[in-house]
Amino acid sequence: AICLFTFGFFLQRLAMRQRAFVDFIVFINKQNIIFSFSTFQNAVTVNDNQRILTSGCWRWCRNPHLLAEIGMAIGWSLPGGITHFIPWIYAFYIIGMSIYKAQYFDRLLRQSCSDTAYNDYVTQVKYTLVPYVY
Repeated sequence: AICLFTFGFFLQRLAMRQRAFVDFIVFINKQNIIFSFSTFQNAVTVNDNQRILTSGCWRWCRNPHLLAEIGMAIGWSLPGGITHFIPWIYAFYIIGMSIYKAQYFDRLLRQSCSDTAYNDYVTQVKYTLVPYVY
């Protein structure tokens, strides 16, 4: 339980740091400071203002922060055991909301970018939430 919670916690921190780094690079490029984006991270360019990260933990699934939340919720519920239902209500809620949010984020992304950019992104990052499963 502790290992699963810790894995989820560190995965979420890593995913957020990578995304913040990309946002920082985009901010620097908007300020006309020469800073090569491609030397640090791989990304699919959607338009002039938006890039989708496809490296680091974002190369395994499109929503690693949601996968981390699921890991932390299961790690939080495991000490209650599998014979009691009450501790698992939280984990089931987080799993359901994560699946819904992953589908919602994909739908928004499909609407906001061109078909070629979205298809390029989907071919590079095949899994939505859980690598090799979904």
